[in-house]
Order: sequence, then C-alpha cells, then structure tokens
Amino acid sequence: MENEVSFVPVGTRAAEPCAVSLPDALAGFADGTVAVDVLSDAFQQATVYCQKPEHPGFMAVGPPGAGVIPVFTSLEQLERYAVTYGLAHHGGVDWFSTTGADVLDLMPDGYGIVVDPASEHSATLPAHALHRATVIQRVEVRE
Repeated sequence: MENEVSFVPVGTRAAEPCAVSLPDALAGFADGTVAVDVLSDAFQQATVYCQKPEHPGFMAVGPPGAGVIPVFTSLEQLERYAVTYGLAHHGGVDWFSTTGADVLDLMPDGYGIVVDPASEHSATLPAHALHRATVIQRVEVRE
C-alpha cells in the first residue's frame, strides 16, 4: 500500500532542526513509524545532492506532468545511480548540493521528486503532492 504524501509549503518549516535524518525518515514513513510532517521537515532541512545538468537547473527524467527530478541523500547514492544507469563518466559524475526546501522552491512545475532511486529506501513524491508557496512582498517606493 502506498502512502500519500503532501508536503507543506516552503517557508513553513519548523524552527527546530529535524531530529530524524532524511534516509531514516523515508524508511520510517514507508513502514508507518514516521508521520508525514516529520518526513516533510526532514526533506526540507536536509542537504540533498543532484546530478548537474549541462545547463542551469535540474536533471529531469521524463516529460512535464509525468517526470521526476532524481534527488540523493548522499554522494554515494548519486554515484550508485550514475553507475547503475550508465551516467558516470571517467571522472565520476558532476553534481551540486542544496537543501530540500530549495529543491521544492526551484523545481519546474509538473515534476515530482524521486529520492535515492537506486536504493532500497527509494521514494517517489509525485508532483501533485508537492505544494510550493508563492511569496509576495509589498515594496513601498518613495520618490
């Protein structure tokens, strides 16, 4: 049975650091011992790794509406994925890191996230479950 995940909007993260690592939160959510809000906090606060594409942005797999952005909890997980799918080159794999919150804020519309796709704790967060907040700030201009 799949668990339905709905992440809270970016910017509503807990002030306290999450006590659960992202891999532990994913495993706990899969077996029912971790609540969705803990998983959401763990993802948003975690440092995650992504394969660096040729142009700025995220490496996406599949078309908008059905595609995902592969995200990794460690460089080892990224390397495992790159080797498994033939994406590594003689020097390894190019990568960048950011927070999960930044991924949620910057990823293109219509894409979900797959965390550690080549691991036993892989999890897919579908696009419809990823809520992003739009922040509007009023700026007063004085002349």
